[in-house]
Amino acid sequence: MAQFQQVSDQTVSEQTQIALLRLLLSNTRSSMTTTIFLVIVMFVALNNPMNRFYLALWALLIIGIKLFSAWYSKQQLTTTISPLSAHRIIHHAAWINGLDGIAWGALTWLTLDNTNEVGQLIVLITLCGVACSSTSALAPIIRVVSLFTWLEFAVMAAKFVAMGDPQYYPIVFAGFLYIATLMGQARNHHQSAKNAIDLGFENHTLVEKLKIESENTRLALQQAEHANRAKSQFLASASHDLRQPIHAQGLLLDALATSPLTLQQQDILAKANNALQASADMLGTLLDYSHIEAGVIAPHYRDFHLQPLLHKIENDLAAEADAKGLFFRCRNTSIAVYSDLGLLERILRNLVSNAIRYTQQGGLLIACRQRGNKVWIEVWDTGIGIAPSLQEEIFSEFYQVDNPERDRHKGFGLGLAIVRQLADALDHPLQVQSRPGRGSVFKIRLPVVRLATYDTPSYRTPVTRHLNNLRVLMIDDDAAVREAMRTLLSQWGSECQVAENVNEALALCQHFAPDIIISDYRLRANDTGAKAITAIRNRLERPIPAILITGDTGPQRIKEALASGIPLIHKPISSAKLHQLLFELVHHPPA
Repeated sequence: MAQFQQVSDQTVSEQTQIALLRLLLSNTRSSMTTTIFLVIVMFVALNNPMNRFYLALWALLIIGIKLFSAWYSKQQLTTTISPLSAHRIIHHAAWINGLDGIAWGALTWLTLDNTNEVGQLIVLITLCGVACSSTSALAPIIRVVSLFTWLEFAVMAAKFVAMGDPQYYPIVFAGFLYIATLMGQARNHHQSAKNAIDLGFENHTLVEKLKIESENTRLALQQAEHANRAKSQFLASASHDLRQPIHAQGLLLDALATSPLTLQQQDILAKANNALQASADMLGTLLDYSHIEAGVIAPHYRDFHLQPLLHKIENDLAAEADAKGLFFRCRNTSIAVYSDLGLLERILRNLVSNAIRYTQQGGLLIACRQRGNKVWIEVWDTGIGIAPSLQEEIFSEFYQVDNPERDRHKGFGLGLAIVRQLADALDHPLQVQSRPGRGSVFKIRLPVVRLATYDTPSYRTPVTRHLNNLRVLMIDDDAAVREAMRTLLSQWGSECQVAENVNEALALCQHFAPDIIISDYRLRANDTGAKAITAIRNRLERPIPAILITGDTGPQRIKEALASGIPLIHKPISSAKLHQLLFELVHHPPA
C-alpha cells in the first residue's frame, strides 16, 4: 500500500512538473512581441557612432534568441511532453534563457562607456524591468528563472566593477539585493502556480469520481424509474382487466335485483353483491392510489362541520365492526373545519377500516381534540399495535403489519400510503402513536373555523327518477359489458344500442339519434372514447351529453381522460350512481 502511494505521489509530481513546464513555454511565446519592441526602442535610444555596430549585433542577438525560443516553445507545446522529455526541455530552456540573460547584461558593456547619465539611467531601469518581467514569466521553473536573472546581474555587476569607480559599488550592492528580492518573488510565484495546478489535478480527480458516481446514480435512477413504470403499468393493466368483468357482473346483479326472486335467491344475490363489493373496494383503493400518482387530485377547500361526516363514517362502518364483535363509538363534536370534505372522508375511512382490520378485541373510538385554532381528529383502537421502528414504514406502499401470508381480506397495503399522500396534499399534519399489543392512535390536524349552524351535507343517493324512452348509445369493446349495460338500461325503460368501436357507432347513428352516449375510454386500435364521442357529435352536429367509463388506473390515462372535459367514472360503477348521472346529464346537461 505504501509503495502504491509513493508511485501515485510521484506520478502527480511529474504531472505537476509537466504542467509548470507548459506554462513556462506559453509565457515565452506570449512575451516575444514585447521583447522585440523593447530591443528596437533601446537601439534607437542608445545607438551612437561609437557603439552602433555592436549595438546592432546585440539587438539581432536578442531578437534571434527570442525568435528561436518562441519557435522551440511552439514545437514542444504541440507535442506530448513525457516525464523523460520534460527534463530535457527544462535543460534546453535553462541554457536558452541563460544565454538571453548574458545578452541583456552585455548591454552595459556596450553603452555605459559611451553615453551620458540619462542613457546610463535608461540602461539600468531597462535591465531592472527585464529582470522583473522575466521573473514573472519564467517563475514556473525556478532553475530557468534563476539562471537568467543571476547571469544578467553577474555580467552587469562585472561591468560596474571593471569601470573601477567606487561610486558604482553601491549600485552593485543594491542590484544584488534587488535580484535576491526578485528570486524570493519568483519562488512565491512558482509555489502559487504549483498549488493552483495541484488543486486543478485534485479537482479533475474529484470531477472524474463525481462523473462515475453520477453515472452510477443515473443508471440506478433509470432502473428505479423503469421499475416504477413497470409497476404502474402492471397495476393499470391488472386493474383494467379486472374491472371489466366486475363491472359487467355488477350491472347484471343490479338488473337481477329488479326481478321477482325467492327468499333463497335473494340471500344468494345479497352474498354475491357482498363479494362483488369487496372486489370493488380493493379496486377502488388501486384507483385512489393511481389518482395520487397521476397528480390529478386537486383539493377543493370549504368550511363544514365535522359531526355529519363522523356520523356517516360511523353508520357506514359500524356493521363491519359489529361483525367482529368490536365496540365502535364516535364522540359528538360541534367543531367546524376548513378542508376538502371528500378527501378528508377518504382519509378517515381508510384509518377506521385499518383500525377494524387490525383489531381483534376491544374496539375503536373517533374523537376530536381542539388546541387553539387547530383540531386533532383521532382514531383510537385496541389492536395489535405497531413497533416504534415500523411507525414510518407503515406508510410505505404495499407494506402490511402482520400479514406475511398476504391475506386478501387485509387489502393491498395501500390504505395508509394513500392516507399519508392525501394528508400531504391537504397540508394536514399526520401523526401515529402506538404500543405493541396495546393499540394505536392515528391523528390528523385541521384548521378550525366558526360556523353558526350545521352545514349538513347530503350523503344519500338521491331518489332515482324514471329514464323511460331515453335513447342511449353504448360503446365498449367488451361484449359482456355491452350486454350487461343493454339489459340494465332496458329494465329502466331506456332504449340502448351498443357498438364495439367508433365505426359501428357512426353507422348506428344513421338511423339512431341518441340522447346520451356512454363510452369506454380505452377502445381497440388505439381509439379512445373521447375521440368516439367527438366523432359522433360532429356527425350529428349537436353537443350530445356523454359519459366516459374506464377501468384504467394508469396515471397518464387518467390525465388524458380528464383532459377531454367529459364526465369520467370508473368501473365498476353502481347502478344507482349510473342512474343518477344519466338523469342529471339528460335533464341538466352541461353548457
